[in-house]
Amino acid sequence: MSEKIRDLPSAKGVTETADGLDALLGFLKPFELFLPASTREAFRKSREDVKETRRAAERLFALPDRFNDYFAKRGWIAFGQLSTIVMEEAVALADAGKLDDAERILVEHWTPDLIRLKMNRLKQVEAFIPRVKMAWEAEELYDIGRFSASTMLVLAIADGLVQVTSARFLNKNRNLSADGTDLSAWDSIAGHSTGLNQLKELFFKTRGTTNEEPLTMPFRHGIMHGMDVNFNSRLVAAKTWALLFAVGEWALLAQTGKLKEPAPTPKPTTFQVIKQAVEADTEIKKMRDAAGAFKPRTDWADGNIPATGAPDAYTAGTPERTVVDFLTAWTKGNYGVMAQACSGHKGHREDPGRMRDAFRTRTATGFRILGVADETLTRSRIRVEVTGKVALGEGVGEYELLVFKKDEAGDPAILKPGTWLITDYYGLIRRPPSKR
Repeated sequence: MSEKIRDLPSAKGVTETADGLDALLGFLKPFELFLPASTREAFRKSREDVKETRRAAERLFALPDRFNDYFAKRGWIAFGQLSTIVMEEAVALADAGKLDDAERILVEHWTPDLIRLKMNRLKQVEAFIPRVKMAWEAEELYDIGRFSASTMLVLAIADGLVQVTSARFLNKNRNLSADGTDLSAWDSIAGHSTGLNQLKELFFKTRGTTNEEPLTMPFRHGIMHGMDVNFNSRLVAAKTWALLFAVGEWALLAQTGKLKEPAPTPKPTTFQVIKQAVEADTEIKKMRDAAGAFKPRTDWADGNIPATGAPDAYTAGTPERTVVDFLTAWTKGNYGVMAQACSGHKGHREDPGRMRDAFRTRTATGFRILGVADETLTRSRIRVEVTGKVALGEGVGEYELLVFKKDEAGDPAILKPGTWLITDYYGLIRRPPSKR
C-alpha cells in the first residue's frame, strides 16, 4: 500500500494524464510560429491551463495526508466523500495552531441535511438497505439533539455494515469491532493505512471502568457496554456519522471486488495517454459549459407550477412531476408507482415491497406543493404539505424532498438523458403529521 494518499494509483493517474496533455502541447510547440496570432495565444493559454491543472491536482491529493496528520488522532479521517473545502478550512486553521477551531468547523459540517444526502448515496451498499429505516431514526435523533441515542444507533449500523459485507463478499464473519477486521483497501482514501484502520484502533479500545467525564470520541465498547456514560454531544455524534460514511466507502469497494490491487494491465502508450487526456479535458469543458448555462427556474415565483392537481397538470420530465406522481400514487395506495418514482439500491428504482413496508401504516389523503428550488442541473428540493392518516388520527405535515436526475447506471445525468427520482422518501414517514 502507498505510504502517502497522494501516491495512490488514482492520484498518480490524474497527474499522468495532465503530463500526457502537456507532452502533446510540448510536441506541437515548434509549430506555434506557423499559427495565426489568435491561435498562438489560445495555444499558450492551453499550456498554462494544463500546468495549473497539474499544480491544483498535486495540492488536492496532498490534502488528505495533511488532514489525517492533524485530525486522525482526534477521531477524524479523510475519505472520498468528505468535502475538500471543509478539509482545506480545517487544515488552514490547524496550520495556524487553532485545532479546536478546526474541529468546530468539522462538527458544524455534519448537518442533518448533509447526513440525509450522504445516506442516499450509501444505498449503493447492499448491507445498508435493511438498515435504512434505522439510519433515518438515527438522523432524526441527531436533528433534535438526542446525540447519545443517535450515536448508539450509528455505531450499531456501522458494525452491521462491516459484518454483513465481510460475510457475503470476503467470507469472513467479522464486525467492525472484531480484532481481526481489516478495513484497508487498495487505491482508497478511507482504506489507506492512515484511515479506517487507525480510526478503528482509536475508537474500539477496551473501556473497563465507569467513566463519567464527557467523551470527545465515540468509544464503541465503552458506549455500547455502558462504561462511558457521558457522550450526549454533537462532537461525538458527528464523528460517528463520519465513521459510518467512511465505512460505507470501504463496504462498497468490498462489494465490488476492489479491495485488492487488480492484475497488472499493459501500460498505455504515450498516444493513448494523450488521447485519454484530450477526451477527459473535452468532457470537463462540456460539464463546465452545462453548469455555467444552468439557471434555476422561476416558474414557482411566476405561479406557473400548480400547488395541487393531477399529474398531467405538471410538465413531464421535471422534478415536481416526479413528486406529484409519487404523492398521487400514495393517495391511492399504489406502491408500484410510488417505487418507480424513488431511488433505491445502487441508484435504481425502489422495490415496491420495501415501499409497501415503509408506508403501510400511513395513508396520504391529500397534498400541496409549497415550493420548488432547483439547486443544480441534477438536484432539486421540493417542499410539500401532506394530509395523512395515522394511528392517532388525521393530521397535516410539511416535508422537504430531495429529487435527483439520474441516468440508467444511477449516476447524475449531467450530459445524458436521465430520470428524476426522489431519494429521501423516508422523510415522509419518520415524523407523524401534526394534529389539526
